[in-house]
Amino acid sequence: MDSIELNEYLKDSIDSLKTIRVSKAFIEHRDELRNKFRKNGRQEEQMILNADRLLLEWTLINRGLVEESIDKLHDFCLHNYYIDLKCITTKYLNINHSMSSKIPWMLEGISKNLLTHFAFYRMHGPARALQVNDKVKFEFLDCKEASYVLNNLKKSKYDGYYYEVIK
Repeated sequence: MDSIELNEYLKDSIDSLKTIRVSKAFIEHRDELRNKFRKNGRQEEQMILNADRLLLEWTLINRGLVEESIDKLHDFCLHNYYIDLKCITTKYLNINHSMSSKIPWMLEGISKNLLTHFAFYRMHGPARALQVNDKVKFEFLDCKEASYVLNNLKKSKYDGYYYEVIK
């Protein structure tokens, strides 16, 4: 599988999900992770946002469309690719000042071949914490090599860096 086939496979897999109905099993998984995030001092609103964004990763793994992560540097595996999902709400991947401390961590993942790609998507669902039976849709945007994305980060005039996902 080359990068073009990877992009097509992820697009087809995410598009095939159509509308996801949030299950009790996901909510239990999310709440378990929220408790872990809480121990790391994250704010409640950020914990909910981060944990609910795990729905796509959790669904792809549980439906057997991708393999579970082998390291914290990526969200899932597919053949010899190690992919980190990025949910975006604008046309940019924004890495604010506080998040920019993760850039060396990402570079380390690339150098160890434990992070090969970023897959960008949008999540369409309720503007609150997910609950059982909520309906969520995902929109695949693009998949790029992680090194390409990091090499093409631009300095933001506001805070941190950005990468233009949608041209």
